[in-house]
Amino acid sequence: MARQGTNGFSTFVNRTEWEHVEFAPDIYEPISYDSAGSKVYLTPFFDVAAMRASGKYTPSQIKDTIVKRVNNGTYKPASRVGVSYMLSPLLRVQTEQGIVNQVMPHYMFYAPYLDDNDIGGSWISGSNQPFMVNSGKVLDKSHSIFNFIIVPAGEDEKAKIIEEDKDLLRRLAEYKSILKIETGNTETAHQH
Repeated sequence: MARQGTNGFSTFVNRTEWEHVEFAPDIYEPISYDSAGSKVYLTPFFDVAAMRASGKYTPSQIKDTIVKRVNNGTYKPASRVGVSYMLSPLLRVQTEQGIVNQVMPHYMFYAPYLDDNDIGGSWISGSNQPFMVNSGKVLDKSHSIFNFIIVPAGEDEKAKIIEEDKDLLRRLAEYKSILKIETGNTETAHQH
């Protein structure tokens, strides 16, 4: 733990996306939860990290364990509507195109059991339209407790975040060249 807070909010960097069934070496997914989300959503992330660190589990075994725990009620959704502030200047996550850097500060609202059809949303690159992130093919809709409505930050807010965090972005690029991004055009600041 880097710093103990007092308001129940939590922030961490996720390194294992269990639903992709692989131990990708270069995932850097900064996540934060309000107090309601911290109470329930941290446990699965930390359980995944502990299983991976132990060296005793394959990626498939971790996925199967998480699915089993969701299905049997060990893991539950947040008790109320809440928000995950994902306002970092950089994410390195796995998408259908592979592992990519994304400059997409956004807000995530807990939306268990919902999908794009329920909110009339869909991902449109460069848009501020809400869309869903969900467990898709891993958990059926009646068990999709990790679903979120994503609302991208506006272009002015995004530019401000990038400007305020330019020293962090420089240090990340120095730390690992794969974390270097071109921020001149914030609408297309993605890199594989």
